[in-house]
Amino acid sequence: MRLQAKGYLTVFLSLSISIILSLILALYQGARIGDMKMRTECVSDIAMNSVLAEYSRELQRQYDLLFVDTSYGSTAPSIANTEEHLRYYVQGNFERTLTGSLTGASGLTGMKCIQARIPAYSLATDGNGAVLRRQILAYMTAEPAEALLGRISGEIEQLKIHGYDRRNIEEENAQNQQHIREIRQAAKEQRTGRTEKEQDRQDNPVDLVESQKSIGIVNLAIPRQNNLSTASVELSQFVSHRQNMTGTGLDDTESLSLTDQVLIDQYMFEKCGSYADVRKGSPLQYELEYILGGADSDRENLEKVARRLMLWREASNFAYVISDAEKYEKAEKAAMLLSTLATVPELEEPFKYGILFAWSFTESISDLRLLFQGERVPIVKTADSWKTGFLEMTDLRHAGGGSGEKGLDYEEYLRMLFFVERMDIKTERLMDLMEMNIRKTAGNQNFRIDACMDCFTGEICTGSSNGFSMKLQRTCGYEQ
Repeated sequence: MRLQAKGYLTVFLSLSISIILSLILALYQGARIGDMKMRTECVSDIAMNSVLAEYSRELQRQYDLLFVDTSYGSTAPSIANTEEHLRYYVQGNFERTLTGSLTGASGLTGMKCIQARIPAYSLATDGNGAVLRRQILAYMTAEPAEALLGRISGEIEQLKIHGYDRRNIEEENAQNQQHIREIRQAAKEQRTGRTEKEQDRQDNPVDLVESQKSIGIVNLAIPRQNNLSTASVELSQFVSHRQNMTGTGLDDTESLSLTDQVLIDQYMFEKCGSYADVRKGSPLQYELEYILGGADSDRENLEKVARRLMLWREASNFAYVISDAEKYEKAEKAAMLLSTLATVPELEEPFKYGILFAWSFTESISDLRLLFQGERVPIVKTADSWKTGFLEMTDLRHAGGGSGEKGLDYEEYLRMLFFVERMDIKTERLMDLMEMNIRKTAGNQNFRIDACMDCFTGEICTGSSNGFSMKLQRTCGYEQ
């Protein structure tokens, strides 16, 4: 009986041990798989963060933005370069430490990186610069924008209320000049003995103003131009004038509020120079003017900005001069005298408006001269803020003068121009400036903003020594 009992016990223990061993082996295998999953997740996080840590140092230093330059200082930017960096970091975190190599120690899994891909990513230029703007807004979050928005929107509202943003006085003046020419031609056909050139000199009171316009607004508004920048660049090599790389549309959508737009403009004013505050060492010194003008030289960009300001100033000045009874009367008397001397009574009315247009132009040149000198000019003119006299139309270079203590300065007028400019155009030209400035630094001669990555999706496949494999996919970025 005892022998029979011992036999039963042997069978029972054999069956129990096999079950226990199976359980232990299952637990061991589960531990290995769990370890593999955990290590893959940890290593993936470390590797992807390591990729993001390789952001462009110059872009961060000069513009406080974080982007990975996928060229890594080479002439061939490509997301494949970043994939290789990602694979390197994944594999490096699986390899044994120096101590482990010396002792021959190994882990439970013996893992390695099978593949590291980046199937989705966003570049700075995606969405017409939406990716870049998103980072700018993240950087500008702490900036108090409400007061700035209120001031700029209030100034723009003044322009719109009075119609200065819609009225083109130069076009109205051109139509008036054409009317004068038609009347003269009709009168000339009835006369003999005088040439048209002589008649023009005698009859047209604003010939001198019209002839001086060809000098250029900047030449008229800035008499001393020794300190004007002569810098120019070849625009074909920059982002706004070439075919650009594109991402996969990972995160390039946006919805900008008015506050967002003001914050982005404020960022440009903080990071870019202008005629009033030159950025030393920049290929284009008048950077804000370039964002508005888009020309290849500082001189032309300043001229473009001056012309746009002239449209507003002429509309404002003309609105005032026709409402001022004294000035209007002077123009009427002068027009009557000139039409009488020309023996063409029909010219009196167009002469009157020609004089008023010329006087408005003269006052506007005086306004620009004050702005370029750092003075202030109000949007709406009054008798106290009017600077030019009737006879000063004969010499635009010295018209006006004095100082301006009320109104807006040059930078504030620039802010208004920025506010009404298209955001995609401003962003594209800002990126041009980024490329210009960063390419001047060591190791960045081939820098391209369209090769700069903001966020990406990493797809990492790992394997173990026992034949198991695992694939992990997650998205990582500077704002996530």
